[in-house]
Amino acid sequence: MLSRPKLGIATWIFGKRPLSETLAEIATMDKVDGVELWVDIDHDSPAQVKSLLEQHQLALFGLTPDNVDLANPDENIRASAIDYYKRLIVFAAELDAPRVLIRPFLGRERPLMSREEEIGGLKTAVSQLAKFAASYSLQLGFEVVNRYESHLINTGREAELFLQDIALDNLGVVLSTFHMNIEEQDAAGVIRQLGEKVQLLHMADSNRRGIGQGHLKLGLHLWAIQDLPHEIPIILDFLPVHTNPIHLQHTETTLAQLKESLSNAANWF
Repeated sequence: MLSRPKLGIATWIFGKRPLSETLAEIATMDKVDGVELWVDIDHDSPAQVKSLLEQHQLALFGLTPDNVDLANPDENIRASAIDYYKRLIVFAAELDAPRVLIRPFLGRERPLMSREEEIGGLKTAVSQLAKFAASYSLQLGFEVVNRYESHLINTGREAELFLQDIALDNLGVVLSTFHMNIEEQDAAGVIRQLGEKVQLLHMADSNRRGIGQGHLKLGLHLWAIQDLPHEIPIILDFLPVHTNPIHLQHTETTLAQLKESLSNAANWF
C-alpha cells in the first residue's frame, strides 16, 4: 500500500507577489505540508520569512533560485551567478532550510561556445557551491530540466554522471515528472536508478498543468519513490494554460485556475 508522501508547493508558480499573500493562500489548502520557497534575497529578511512560515505552520523543503547562469563563458556573468548562489545559501542557512536548488540557466537552448566547455564551467561552479553549502550543513539539489529550457544536463543519466564527477555527498538531484516526460523512456526507472541521490520530486502532468489534466500515470512515480531508501517530498509546480515558466505573469483568470488545480491535486494524495 502506498504511504502518503510529504507534499509541498513551489511558491514561484504564484509569480512575483507578496510572499505573505502566497503563504497565507497555501496554508488554507488541505494536505499541504510545506513549500519550496522563492525569496528575493535583496529585499526579504530571513527573520520575516521564518516568522511567516511558523505563523502558517508550513515546513520548508528548499529554496528556489533566480535564473542565473553558472555555465556562461563570460567570466563576469559566471562570477555574478556564483556570488548570487552563495548569498542564497547563507539566506537558506539562516532559515534552517535543508537545501538550495541549483540549475542551469533557463531559456538558453544552445551553447554560446561549446557544450563541453559550458558543462565544464558548470561543473566547476557547482563543485565550488556544494563545498560552500557543506560548510553550512546544507544540501544542494541539482534540478534536471528538458532540452527546450536548457541545453545542459537533460536526463537522469546525464545528472548521475555529472554528480559522480563532482563526488560530493551533499550534492543530489531534483527530478520532475514534467521534464522526465519529455526526456525519459522510463521515468520511474530513472527515480529508482538515482536512488539515494534524489532529494525532491517536482510534480506536474504531461502538459505542465495540474494532476489529471494531462496523460501521465503519476501513480507509477509514487510507487518509484516508495522504493527509495529515504523519504522525499513531492513539490507541486504546475502552471495553468497560457503561462510561461520563465517569464511568469498571471491574470486573475490564470491565478484562479492555479489555485483550483492546487486544491484538486492536494486531494489526489
